[in-house]
Parts: sequence; structure tokens; C-alpha cells
Amino acid sequence: MNIKKSKDGQAMPSYTRTLTPDDFKNNDETRVYWLGNASILINSNGENILIDPLLEGFDMPL
Repeated sequence: MNIKKSKDGQAMPSYTRTLTPDDFKNNDETRVYWLGNASILINSNGENILIDPLLEGFDMPL
């Protein structure tokens, strides 16, 4: 696997793709989409799970 990195060493996608309504439907398989930063969307047989962790020190009030 070839991981593209920015000049600061951050991982970057090799390309971007717009999600469509079909990406949220049951595809009889599990698909994982990296949305950026630490956000991930998992579609497992039509069940969607969004993981978007928030770390300590975030600069916006919660």
C-alpha cells in the first residue's frame, strides 16, 4: 500500500470521490470510507456506522 503524505507528514487520500445514495444501501458486503481526518463511514450490508472521534483540546465549545 502506498500512503501519500503532506509536507507535514499527514496522511492524504490518493484521490477523492463523492458519496452517492447507493453508497448507503445494502451492497451485500462491507465497505469502509475514509471521510477525512479520523472520520470513517462503515456500510455493512446496509447498516451504516459513522465514526467521528473528538479529541481533547478541540477549539469549539461542545
